[in-house]
Parts: sequence; structure tokens; C-alpha cells
Amino acid sequence: MAIAARGLRSVQLGKSSSLPAHSQWMLWTEISRWLVSFHPSDWHVNRFVITLFRLLNRKDGEDRQSVIQSVLPHVLGMQGTMRKLTRKEAFADYPQDLAAAERALNDYRGKASPTPLLRWLRS
Repeated sequence: MAIAARGLRSVQLGKSSSLPAHSQWMLWTEISRWLVSFHPSDWHVNRFVITLFRLLNRKDGEDRQSVIQSVLPHVLGMQGTMRKLTRKEAFADYPQDLAAAERALNDYRGKASPTPLLRWLRS
């Protein structure tokens, strides 16, 4: 769990990293587990949400289906036990990322439905 907390602080919000894509997705999976298990501060949750949306825009992202179908809905409180997060809260520090997040979901062509997340983004 400490690795996940350090990872969230040290990786640059999905913009760029020296970690290979597969390693980044593994790190985000572990951070996601930590967030759901330990209910950290809103700052940590918001930062993670922005990072996930940025990773969805990457062409080398391996696990978009899982992020769209499970990780983001849980972290946003749409499913599970985490507090419901509004779009305004999630993007408060990064409003410039909102359009890119919507574009990532609109461009997604996998098995998971991005519709619930698109509704959340537009609410």
C-alpha cells in the first residue's frame, strides 16, 4: 500500500513517464486498490481521476476497458463504497483536462460502454 501512495505522489499524472506502459497500468491498478481500501483525501482521489483520464488518451494504454468499466466508476463513487465525486470536484485543479477526458471516452472503441462516464462528465 505504501508503494501505491508513493506512486501517486511521484508519477507525473500520466503526462509522461519513464515507466513502460505496462508498468504504469500495474501501478495505477495498485493505486486504485489503495484508494478503494483506505479512503484517502479528496486531493488524492481527484489527482488519480485526472491521471486515469489522461492515461485513457494514451495510444499505448493496455487496460482501457478495465478503467472505463470498473476503476473510474468505483473511484468516482458511481459504484462501490467511495464517496460520489462530481465533475466539478474532480476537475477543479485541472479544468483544461475536461475536453480531453470527454474526447478519450468518445474515441474509445473497446467492449466497455463509456456512456455512464460520459453522462457523469456532462452532468
